[in-house]
Formats: sequence, C-alpha cells, structure tokens
Amino acid sequence: MPKFIIEIHENTDIAKNILKGWQYIMYKQALGILMGIIYKAVKKFEEKKEGNKRIFTEEGDQEYVELEKKKFENFMFSEESELNKDKFRKYKNTVNNRWLQKVIRQAHKYKKTIPSKAIRAALGGSDVFSFFAKLGVYIKWEIK
Repeated sequence: MPKFIIEIHENTDIAKNILKGWQYIMYKQALGILMGIIYKAVKKFEEKKEGNKRIFTEEGDQEYVELEKKKFENFMFSEESELNKDKFRKYKNTVNNRWLQKVIRQAHKYKKTIPSKAIRAALGGSDVFSFFAKLGVYIKWEIK
C-alpha cells in the first residue's frame, strides 16, 4: 500500500549565526509557534520523531495518497503572502515576528554553506516552502 511521507528537519544554524543570545531564544519560541501551520496540515498523519527530524506518514490507496500529496504541494508552493490570509490569522503576529523576519532577510547570505541545491534555491524563493527553508525548517516529501 502506498505511503505519503513528509520529513520535517529543523536546522537553525543559519539563525545562530544571525541572532545572538536572547534574540535566538525569541526566534526559537516564535518558530515553535509557526510550526503549528505545518503540523495543522499533517495532523491526521502518523508521527515519528527522530532527533531534530519529524516524519509524518499517511497510508492509503494510490488515489488518496496522490490527492494528499497534491494538497500539500499546493500549500507549500503557494506564495508566502498566503500565510497572512484569514485561515492563518492566529499565526499572523508570529509570521511577522521581528526575529523571524531578521533571519528571513539575511538567510540568503548563507547560501554557500548549504550542501543541498534545492535548499540553496529555496533561500531565494518567495513561496511557503522557501519561507520555512529560510527559517531553517527543511521539508521533504515523497510517495513510497
């Protein structure tokens, strides 16, 4: 039976280089709140945690799994402005958090330190996937 697998990996090294001391602590708190957006999208999936990586799995027939993947991709590749719409209004203040925005504005400077070409490209994008990549949250999904 096919499985739709989403891996969410947190790597806040870029933020550690940009923010100092208490700023980094404030960033981590805001990032934790913001992760609720992604966790809301996959709340019905089975969850497994491995260190700083979370793996969400949903099993079903091929058609169902493809539909879930398409819905997730539509969200991830929608414009970053999507996060300011009504359905995410409880996260609006967090999306515009001062320390998150500072990391987003300066993340592109660290492109050379990222080994993955996809993540390097995302650091320059303007979609939801890129928004999270700039904050150090790398998301990978596939159907197995």
